[in-house]
Parts: sequence; C-alpha cells; structure tokens
Amino acid sequence: MPVRIAARYLLPIDAPPIERGVIEIDDAGAILAVRPHAVGEEVTDLGEVAILPAMINAHTHLEFSLLEAPLGQPRMVFGNWIAEVVAHRRARGASGVDLAAEKESALEVGLRDSAAYGVAAVGEIATHPFPFAPFASRATESPRVDAHLFLELLGLSADRVAPLLELAEAHLQQGAGQALRGLSPHAPYTVHPDLLTGAIGLSKKYEATLAMHLAESWDELELLTSHSGPMVDTLRSLGAWNPSAIPRGVTFQSYLEQLAQAHRALVIHGNLLTTSDYAILAQHKQMWVVYCPRTQSYFPHGNYPLAEMLSSGVQVTVGTDSRASTPSLSVWEELQHIAAMHENVPASTILRLGTIEAARALGLDSKLGSITSGKLAKFVAVPISETPHDHEDLYELALQQQPTIVGSW
Repeated sequence: MPVRIAARYLLPIDAPPIERGVIEIDDAGAILAVRPHAVGEEVTDLGEVAILPAMINAHTHLEFSLLEAPLGQPRMVFGNWIAEVVAHRRARGASGVDLAAEKESALEVGLRDSAAYGVAAVGEIATHPFPFAPFASRATESPRVDAHLFLELLGLSADRVAPLLELAEAHLQQGAGQALRGLSPHAPYTVHPDLLTGAIGLSKKYEATLAMHLAESWDELELLTSHSGPMVDTLRSLGAWNPSAIPRGVTFQSYLEQLAQAHRALVIHGNLLTTSDYAILAQHKQMWVVYCPRTQSYFPHGNYPLAEMLSSGVQVTVGTDSRASTPSLSVWEELQHIAAMHENVPASTILRLGTIEAARALGLDSKLGSITSGKLAKFVAVPISETPHDHEDLYELALQQQPTIVGSW
C-alpha cells in the first residue's frame, strides 16, 4: 500500500518547488510520484515544513569520529596540523588501545551521526586496513547510509608503488557489500608520480572514481614550488620526504590534467585553484571540486573562490571532511556556513551542492540527491512559518532553519 507524505512545500531540487505537495512512496521505499496535493486525498501531513532530499557528504574521514573537538588550533599552519594528526595516531597506538576495534567503533559512530544529521550517503576515505563491516551493516539497517569507499593510497617512494597498486586493484575487484568502490591517491606530497599514473589507469579499467586532495594549502604550494616550508619540515620529521619524486615547480594544473584522464575525479578542497585551473575543470564533466567549508575556514587558506568556480562552469559539491578539522558531520551546517561566507551565491545553488551535485559526484544520482520518481524516499524537513515572496526566498528561508525531521520511508 503506497504511503503519501504531504507538506506545505516540497523542494525536489531538480525541479521547481511544489506548494502543498505530496510524495507517493511504494512499499520498497522508492518514490512513485511527486505532485500537488489533490483535494480530499488521504495523506500523512507533516504540516508547516519544507521537505528536501537527504544530504550527501561527498568527502569525509569517519575514522576520526570519536574526536570531541578538532585537532590543533584554528588558523594554525596546515603543515603543523598534519603533524598533529600523525602524533594523534601514534599516541593512540602507543597507548595500547586496540586500534582496529577503535577504528571500527569510530566508523560506526560516524555513520550513526551522519544518519542523525539527515545524511543519506558518504564519500569515505578508507585507510588500510579498513573494516568494511560497519558499512555493510549500515547499508541494510534503517536509516540506511550508502557509501562510496575510496581506498587511500599513500606512498612517495618508488618501492611502494607496486604493492599499493596491487592493493588498490584488489579493493576495486572485491568491493564492500553494497558500497561503491574508488581510490584516493592522497595528495601531491604523499603520492609518487607512478602511483598516481597507476591509479588513473585502474580508474579507467574499472570505471572507478578517484579522489585526490589538491590545492589545499599554501604549505602544499610552497612544497611544490620550492621544496621548502612547513610541509617539507613535517614530512622530513616523519621520514617521508622524497624530493626526487616531486619535480620542483610542478603546478596544480599539471595534476588536474592528469586527473582529467580518470573515469571520474574529485578534487578535494581546491582552495588555491585559479582561473586557468577552472578552465580545465569546466572542460571535463567527469570532474568535481569538493569544497569542505568549515575545514577551509579552520585554516589560514584565504577566501574560497566558490562564486568564481561556479561562474566558470566548474562542478562543485560539498563535504564535511573529518572531525579532526570540523565540529560535526552535518552537511546542512556546512551549507549554512557557505550561506554565511558567500552571500553572492544563491541559496538554491547552495542546496544543490549538498544534494544532487554530491550524488552525481559520487555516482549515486540514480537513487539519491533529489525528490524524483524512482529514487529512494530519503528526506529532511525544515520548518517554514513565513510566506516566501518567490522560490529563491523559499530556499533562503529553508536554509536558515535546522532540520526537525530526518528519515526514510
């Protein structure tokens, strides 16, 4: 027997808002129809709210979900923060804690918190060895959280390339329950050129998505430009600096041109990208930039060029990054942060970044990201007490609220 959910407004995201709308849902939890409310029709009326599709988190590291606060201090040098992350991991290992069990627990907490925030899917960076069990179970439990699991590849030395590519291919071949599979060659300063080339080849072979941290910090730019700076100092202290693997003066554009050869590529952060970089991204519709708003503001990276990217035709979506640099796993709060920081970007566009664009970036848009017939009935609802002047005003009113209802039908 179909369920009919009604509300004052429906915001499908991929279509104009519907006043006094109804979503008809089948027994399997799929949307049958999205339409105006017929007079006399029996519905479950959620009242004075706007219903939107559930959020999608395009980039996160859930293994840090047990942290109560971000590591380090706001506005600290990024290279020094990396050292804090490494020190945190090493301290946990030295404490005698069962690291495998702790990681699994962190993933379970992260998935549970994500569901509570109305997140329907995550793009998770999976560090080896990775416990897939929490994702397999969460894909069948209610509320279900889908995932795209990106195996992290870290190796700046040539002797690490072959074993890492072997591990990467096994990850793509085996899968993880219902989760999609991708690869994450971590960043220019941690990935040997041959490892990146091999990952791109695997992406094409298996039609897999790549996710790479790129143009994230001034420390990264200084490392690439002159082989100096805080990032080099941190890598040296860890015994992980290999200058022969990184051509001095290599540009972000060079990495973008390589990533453009992949089946699909996510450029994580992109804080320091410029106009020439936008042109490459705009030309390749299999590429997205993943903006992590509150993490970007945690560091002294400068103003994020969101409006410039969008106006240049760059596809942009949103991620929370991890609890090591952001206070929560709420995509909605990330969108509100964007609204506060980028007053020239329309609320309708901002809402797309955490829904349909994120779903497209993760290859999940056939079932998530909008309120559309055939997709899964996964929603959030926010109170709307005022009467909007127009559609854009409605989006603005919605984004000012906090979700009061999250769930699946």
